[in-house]
Amino acid sequence: MVDATPEPDPDAPVTFSQGGPGQSAFMDGICRVLGFRATLEIAPTLRAGRPVLLHGWQPHYDTIIRSHPGKTWSVWHSGWAGSDVMGEGHSLAVALAHLRAGSWGIFWLEERDVLPRGASYLAPVWSPIGMSGMLRDRPEKSPRSVIVALHGAFASAAKNILASVAACLDAGARVEISQNALDQPLRGEALHEMLRGTSHVVHPVLDRLTAIRVLAGADLLVHPSVCETWPYQPMEAIYSGTPCVVSEAIPWAAMLPADVRARCVIASPKHSADLAAKVRALLASADLRAEVLAAQRTLLDVLAAPCAERAARQLRAVGFCVGDPRWT
Repeated sequence: MVDATPEPDPDAPVTFSQGGPGQSAFMDGICRVLGFRATLEIAPTLRAGRPVLLHGWQPHYDTIIRSHPGKTWSVWHSGWAGSDVMGEGHSLAVALAHLRAGSWGIFWLEERDVLPRGASYLAPVWSPIGMSGMLRDRPEKSPRSVIVALHGAFASAAKNILASVAACLDAGARVEISQNALDQPLRGEALHEMLRGTSHVVHPVLDRLTAIRVLAGADLLVHPSVCETWPYQPMEAIYSGTPCVVSEAIPWAAMLPADVRARCVIASPKHSADLAAKVRALLASADLRAEVLAAQRTLLDVLAAPCAERAARQLRAVGFCVGDPRWT
């Protein structure tokens, strides 16, 4: 099936198109499914009195908010715990001060959190057809290749990468990791020492499409979340044909069938022995990897529609002109 996303409507709801890979994947979802238009040119929409969806906090938002009070909403992707471990305290303080003043709104992506006063929840949105069709052709799998971290330095703070690398090396995996993880002070020193003399791959900063191709070429993704909202990297791995081992921090992990959950979900990312056992078992069996992948893909397919419908209602409630989710 071909994803036939229509040309964006000039009167469509608008989202600011600046952001990292995770935010880009979220934006792709709301554009494909809810009809948003992503652009850097948001001034015409604001001058027309229509709301604009932003992401996180950027210093230049202050000027936008003061010029157009009450017309911008920002998606806060990190939640309370993520903001804590990733050092977002200053940005969150500024965002909450504007929220308290009523000069903008905040959509909170972590639906298991206590909401900041005056904020609203927002469900994640993704297109199964869009995600599975990102690559025209998929690369061949690299035997025993396990991706541990393709995160930027900022997001890596919410991942237990040391425990995951230790587990994967113990399981005999060929570890793939980002240069960002190796460049971090203190953690990076340990990673360099752990990987010394092993067969491993270090990736530079990747754009979203290249990252998806890397994910597609691995046997497995290990996503070692200490805290998480709704991560898009495991979803992009799954839709590109690579199963994931995840922690219970990810909301959908608990929804998998019990037998599959026992094979790919760890109670805590610090339990490296449990993680190593699961990675070892999955690398040893292509059939087991296929079974886990099928269950993960099926669950995400089932969740896509109710999540999108909930997000549409949440966006309409604050003034975004969002139609019914579209699936093409």
